Amino acid sequence: MGNRTEPGLHVCPACGSKLVQPLDFEPLWERSCYVELLCPNCRWSHRGVHHQAEVDRFDEELERGEAAVLASIEEITRSNMQEEADRLARALEANALLPIDF
Repeated sequence: MGNRTEPGLHVCPACGSKLVQPLDFEPLWERSCYVELLCPNCRWSHRGVHHQAEVDRFDEELERGEAAVLASIEEITRSNMQEEADRLARALEANALLPIDF
């Protein structure tokens, strides 16, 4: 594939954020796509036609980002549930639960 000199569609050229989001996407001719992009940090936006390979790399970055967000959500949920279970166990040990708690 070779060295890539361009940072990719997911990187904002104005502020460097790696959180550029697609607003619109439309396949065109000859393996090209029309895309509209927005940076949520600095509000930079772009509309243009890009080769399918570049759009595919962008899609891979979006999937990686989605996986990272989902992993973070799962970890936070697991941590919160563990804290609740620990609080419940401490309350049970201390006989600190009353019928009104349920």
